[in-house]
Amino acid sequence: MSPPKPRLVDLRGGREVPPPRPRDVRVPPPRRSALRVRRRKLRAVVTAAVCVTLLVLAYALHVISYSDRFTYRHVEVTGANNISAPLIQKYVEDKLAESSVGYISGRNIFAFDPASLESAIMRDFPRAKGVRVARDQALGNGLVVTLTERTPFALWCDSGTGTECFLIDETGVVFAPGETAASSSLATRYVFAGDLSTSSAPLSNAPYGEVFAGEHFSAMVELLKNLHDAGIEALGARLESGSDFTVSISEGFYLKVSHEEDPQTLAKNLLLILSTEALKDKRGDLEYVDLRFGNRVYYKFKGQVQAE
Repeated sequence: MSPPKPRLVDLRGGREVPPPRPRDVRVPPPRRSALRVRRRKLRAVVTAAVCVTLLVLAYALHVISYSDRFTYRHVEVTGANNISAPLIQKYVEDKLAESSVGYISGRNIFAFDPASLESAIMRDFPRAKGVRVARDQALGNGLVVTLTERTPFALWCDSGTGTECFLIDETGVVFAPGETAASSSLATRYVFAGDLSTSSAPLSNAPYGEVFAGEHFSAMVELLKNLHDAGIEALGARLESGSDFTVSISEGFYLKVSHEEDPQTLAKNLLLILSTEALKDKRGDLEYVDLRFGNRVYYKFKGQVQAE
């Protein structure tokens, strides 16, 4: 038998009332500590203050970066002879304007990257051999672009057209049309032909910026100079297939040469073969001399078969 349920007595009337149902019983919420509440409010205030401070500082940094006092206001170009100084100046101004569209001004003296501008000028102006971009120490907020121009050394002619020629410097870099320089301004009268070796830099205006003969150009020029010192005038050279190239001689014949041979050795071997009885006083009849096989030298007269 289940125990009797508890009953309540109403003391005011002496009546018995049933016990309260669970849903009618209200449990008072726990009382929060006043200290904990104050701490939460303080943290909220501090967080809001920090956010406002950061926003103010960010806006101040933005405004200061565009201030005339901390931005480059003018551009000066030095060392430009064949390159148009106003053109370089406008190019730099345009680059600065492009980088100024943003949160931090691209003209800002602290944010500006001179190395990237130097690379861009070298890429887009092949006649420039060297570029230095620096701050004008006298005026403070000026930018000075110092150029070193390439010197015309010889001509390279496009094998495809046969008539279109370009200037190359002493390292073989193609940098300007051939008609922009008089023949008297060239360091040599050499004319080169054959494929170009693409440089490591991206080429937006080929063939300018490309290199003739690549790493072999210096040895090729050394051979032409050795021939000159030996009394044999070379007119230029043409790259052939593989490692072979030919050298045109002013006396009407040409040489077959390989990059693998030493330039001084080649010049000596040529002098030896030309001084033999078979070729002495017959240079005008020669078609070519083949120097590609070390101590074994082949030659051919015009209209005849090759001889050793």
